[in-house]
Amino acid sequence: MRHEFSIRIYYEDTDAAGIVYHARYLHFADRARTELLRQNGISLQQLAEEEGRVFLVRSLTVHYRKPIFLDDEITVCSEEMETSISRSIIRQVIERNGEECARLEVELVCLDRATNRPGRFPPQIVSALGAYRATHLAR
Repeated sequence: MRHEFSIRIYYEDTDAAGIVYHARYLHFADRARTELLRQNGISLQQLAEEEGRVFLVRSLTVHYRKPIFLDDEITVCSEEMETSISRSIIRQVIERNGEECARLEVELVCLDRATNRPGRFPPQIVSALGAYRATHLAR
């Protein structure tokens, strides 16, 4: 599965030198993951309100390779590497003109808000990601 999400770099994303601040990469990756789910018919707000489930980042690794600058247009490419009933691992590559600027590996878990304990992903999450993976691998 590969999902692409484009973002323009604005002044608010950069430091005084016009270089993207390192923490902003996490914001870009988070937006891309949210859009990946949205394109598969999953609303995080609806999931929280109706099923009492939210996503949490359990672990995150970032490798910064090239700086990104003010007014650049970047693409966040997300690939679901593994999804089970209790966690998902997603690799995300942030690119500028096809050149890799950063690589992230994110492990997501699901939290049951009623108990504040880890829980299972709702079936629609697992099936949506599986269907998306199957559809895109067939191409």
